[in-house]
Amino acid sequence: MTNVARSRFPVRIYSRLAALDLRRPACWAMLAILVLPGVPRAADPDWQTLPFTPFSQMQAVYPLGHDLAGYPSWQMPTPPPDETPAYRIRGVVLNAPADMLDAAADYQTGPLGYMGGQWQVFIQAVALDGDETNCPELAGDVGGTALWMGQNYGNRWGIWGTTGYELKSYSNDEWNAELERINYPIDLATGEPVTEPLRPGDVIEVRARGGKAYGGKFNCNEEHLKTSLKDFDVYLIERDHAVESTTIALDDVMATDGAFLFDFDRGAGAELYQARYVTLEGVTIDSSAETWTADGRALTVTDSGARSLTIWLGHNPAFNTATMPTGTLNVTGIFNQESGSGDPTVAYSLWAMTPWEFVPADPLPGDADNDGAVNEADAATLAAHWLQASGAGWFDGDFNGDRAVDDLDLAILAANWGSAGSPGGAVPEPTAVALALAGLMTWTIARRRPR
Repeated sequence: MTNVARSRFPVRIYSRLAALDLRRPACWAMLAILVLPGVPRAADPDWQTLPFTPFSQMQAVYPLGHDLAGYPSWQMPTPPPDETPAYRIRGVVLNAPADMLDAAADYQTGPLGYMGGQWQVFIQAVALDGDETNCPELAGDVGGTALWMGQNYGNRWGIWGTTGYELKSYSNDEWNAELERINYPIDLATGEPVTEPLRPGDVIEVRARGGKAYGGKFNCNEEHLKTSLKDFDVYLIERDHAVESTTIALDDVMATDGAFLFDFDRGAGAELYQARYVTLEGVTIDSSAETWTADGRALTVTDSGARSLTIWLGHNPAFNTATMPTGTLNVTGIFNQESGSGDPTVAYSLWAMTPWEFVPADPLPGDADNDGAVNEADAATLAAHWLQASGAGWFDGDFNGDRAVDDLDLAILAANWGSAGSPGGAVPEPTAVALALAGLMTWTIARRRPR
């Protein structure tokens, strides 16, 4: 793709021109906003002087006993000059957009509710050098939010089927231009779009003009409207910022009876971890009738106290080929709340973006099936995934975490062969294990041949 295609103003033009009726004077004004460099939107504040909104403020909720208990209490600020909604947030990206939702363009007029392409990333609070001086409002901030866009806004309830509803959705070309704009943010250091797309570890500034509360969380979005007046723009501050997960257990967010712990002050319980990157320890998958595929979505995990939580699987195609985890696990992902129009003090869940975010809680090197022993069953798993170059997880035989299954993993299995419960058991000759593996590979291939 050329630099011209990625330049800020052509992308904006491609995304919006089809929606303009140039017979209307107001649309000529919009055309000037889209085309002329340096011409701001009428509603834009002075972004450089607008303070950041902390997530702890954005996600504040009403207390129990209030008519709106659990719903966000924050109102978008309306800064000058036009006093229309606008706010600025900063955070570190927690997921690759393509790993969470399917953004592929699919314009359709109906059915009701069909959104076509969807794009979403989560960001959480991040501390940077100089915050005390440059943006003290972010000192000690915790929490995060989701940035979301959808394609077929015209298919929303109350819009679909009405006059002109088809014009309220992005065409496929318009949607692809929006993805180009948002996936390749402007680098604040250079003023140019980045050449590599948005990814986890990117620290970004978001300049937003809209958003909506969804159940118990406030999300940054376009308010389901196809207009640049509700756009959010993304600017890159730095790349490859280290993001460490916060370790939690289900008893940190749930009572013994399985009810979610709700603290409106957000100092404890499920609200404390909302929209944050966490590692959930000590759970097992209820494998009965569970789906393990990209977009297969809901899994149920349970801890030793019989508490259970929903885990949503992302759009990553590696779920289609990875081995479903077994045994007691630690799962890393994004703790979230999406209660919709239901009770905003419940419906917490976890987004897991990749299969390799599921690992044994007490890993025994070489134990691919997490049954506490390294034996022929683990060699068979490694053989089935032998020389898989990417997308592998622990339960496929990737014991060193490089997403591949190769001789490094074979060496780990060999070094722990015969172990039961701890590494360092009887170790056979590596050559013998390699020969056994070769035999297993031949047996696996033979079994796969049609008969």
